[in-house]
Amino acid sequence: MFEAKGYVSLLEKGNVTGYELSKQSGIPSSKVYSVLNSLVRKEFIVPLESRPVRYLPKPPREVIGKYFTELKKTLTFLRKTLDIIRRRSNHEKVVTRNILGKKEVLAKTREVISGTKRTLYIALWKEEARYIQAALEKVKARGIKIYVVAYGPVPIHFAKVYHHAPSDPVFRERKERRLVVISDDRKALFASFSEEDSDKALWTDNKGLVLLLRDFIIHEIYIVKIREAFPREISKTFGSNWEKIRLPSSPVSTRRR
Repeated sequence: MFEAKGYVSLLEKGNVTGYELSKQSGIPSSKVYSVLNSLVRKEFIVPLESRPVRYLPKPPREVIGKYFTELKKTLTFLRKTLDIIRRRSNHEKVVTRNILGKKEVLAKTREVISGTKRTLYIALWKEEARYIQAALEKVKARGIKIYVVAYGPVPIHFAKVYHHAPSDPVFRERKERRLVVISDDRKALFASFSEEDSDKALWTDNKGLVLLLRDFIIHEIYIVKIREAFPREISKTFGSNWEKIRLPSSPVSTRRR
């Protein structure tokens, strides 16, 4: 604390003695010279050859730049070393990670989207689309291929959008909206936003789960394409609420309407 006060005070009024610094900064006179010696060792300030000795602060850009470079080297070393230790360990790999809270879920969603390098699959509602639209626009500008399954209207006009109609049955049955994001077939996020429960998500880089969730989105795209290609045939065969054929207990009606 005293070192910070001393450096800031020297920035405000440089070229002062220890006595003067004590007066202007409030650092006790019994401590001011130990503070100054510490700042000299850490290369924050420079003592001048004078009697009495006066002190000048080094420019903040120079001081911070030095520590930033050293910190970056340390963090780079730790990242590589700790990752090697992790790979060599016999600990069971965590398959999924839980994320709780809407703010946290959407932040992780934007992170997954921003890290995409080739292809992005996403299924979403308009309520969540507005929170991640900017992140989607940025990756689109980088040439990322984006495939969107939209449950109802969404404000996305820069990607291939498959409109799932009339709406997601999970919302009708459990008042729960889903958000699924697949990044490069390497990372996946599956979130649920509920009117009756807390918002939560699962994040995973497990290959099997990632591909399973990707296939879910592709299956939704199949449904959209089939509905668009054969609207009359589907309505005549299964009725207006034909999505119920997904339920094993629901009989398939072939009665013409």
